Amino acid sequence: YYEHYDKKILIAFRGESRNFENTKLMPSMFRESEYIYKENYLFDLFCDLGLIKDNDKWIDKATDTQHYAALSRMLDITFSILPALYFACSNPNELDKDGRVYVFCFPEHYSPHSAYLEAFYNNLMNDKDNITYSKNFKVITHSYSNDRIQAQSGGFIFFPGKEYIPINSVYYEEVFIYAEDKKQICEELNKLFSIREATLFPEKSTRAKL
Repeated sequence: YYEHYDKKILIAFRGESRNFENTKLMPSMFRESEYIYKENYLFDLFCDLGLIKDNDKWIDKATDTQHYAALSRMLDITFSILPALYFACSNPNELDKDGRVYVFCFPEHYSPHSAYLEAFYNNLMNDKDNITYSKNFKVITHSYSNDRIQAQSGGFIFFPGKEYIPINSVYYEEVFIYAEDKKQICEELNKLFSIREATLFPEKSTRAKL
């Protein structure tokens, strides 16, 4: 455990395009009650499609399902304020709503290659009740498993258990991004930092926009 524990404070960010109220900071797998009970099925399906391998680590499987299907028990975060600002401002359907940037301060975090974290996930998947895991969220540092995560300086908050337990507000501050400022913020992110859809999502379908 201590081999993979880092005592340094970790600062992270997440942008959301409006106040999602009861579902703010909630991983996609908890947004519908039946999803969490189909996690193994989802992994099996991705194996059948050749997108992941059966012998991949649990964390890698979860990262890949998040990447391909936007469905996992992990919440995307970033270690750069710039992508967080972009995601708070860029949704064209919510330009009239105030966005949010959540600024996190975590005292404990793990590498995506942590043996402790992998053992924790394995125990979770083999425990039918998962009651003891629900409140023990884990923060995963920089992941480099695909180009998108690298471009977004991304990491994750891993939510174990069958029940979603919100992150205690002691771990974050909420910053308002006013609707009338969103367009200008996006323009300046693009002009000054080259932060735009094509650079944050460097898949083949968006590279033509570079």
